[in-house]
Amino acid sequence: MLVPNMDFNEIEIEANYEYDVLCKSSTLGRLTYEYFDERIKKKIKPTEKYHKYYEIKTKKKNKWLILILPKSELEIVREPEDFTTLCLLYYYADNGLRFLATSPSKVLSIYNQHFFERYNERLNLGIKDLKDVAKAYFEENHNITFQSFDLKDNKREILGIVSNGFAMGHVIIDVQHNKFIILFRTFISRETANFKHVKSLFELEKLYNNSEDADFKHFLDTLGFNNLSNENSGLFEQWSNLRDKIKNSEHQETFYQVVSNEEREKSKNASKSKE
Repeated sequence: MLVPNMDFNEIEIEANYEYDVLCKSSTLGRLTYEYFDERIKKKIKPTEKYHKYYEIKTKKKNKWLILILPKSELEIVREPEDFTTLCLLYYYADNGLRFLATSPSKVLSIYNQHFFERYNERLNLGIKDLKDVAKAYFEENHNITFQSFDLKDNKREILGIVSNGFAMGHVIIDVQHNKFIILFRTFISRETANFKHVKSLFELEKLYNNSEDADFKHFLDTLGFNNLSNENSGLFEQWSNLRDKIKNSEHQETFYQVVSNEEREKSKNASKSKE
């Protein structure tokens, strides 16, 4: 059973053991068919992205939230095989509510209470129950794209790009136990993101401008690089202001190697020349 005083190695062992037990049982298949039957009874259209959570408790008294939803690559779903599951363990650690996202790769992602408090606050959701906040997050952001940084002291800082913002955290590499764990610390919304939080946006902009990969550029268009895109999120509408507002801070030195003054000046001059 997951308990507050476990270290990350013990958490990983317990979570992946329970995940193996879950996958070997008939539970996920049974819930998927139950979900599929509900779609039929409710006359949910094959094109509708309907999600549902199921809560179960294991023999070891661990609690699962099972999210069932259509596979992201499918526009039309017609049979149980067209759905996927996200399996989330949750319990109360010393620092509050904690969610563990498991995966077939056995890479464990850990989300602490602070992450969901910031998600609730920065998106102005006004949800009182933090478990409901977590459910809202995973329902909206079951896919994530990573930007990683240099490895230091067996930790690699990461920026997760999700549909409505950025998940900040780091990868914990436990060489002794051959473990790979992602710990997400906080969430930054697209509207409140500033340059000290997302230095990698500068790198992504350069990649976008130099790339000949149409699919890659289409993906970045949805983040706001192309003002003519119908899917533009508007994130970079104030990009020229963000890139010039970097200030020294302990947070910056800990999380990122900030772009040089020379690099910022070149970007600023290039921006002015277009005006």
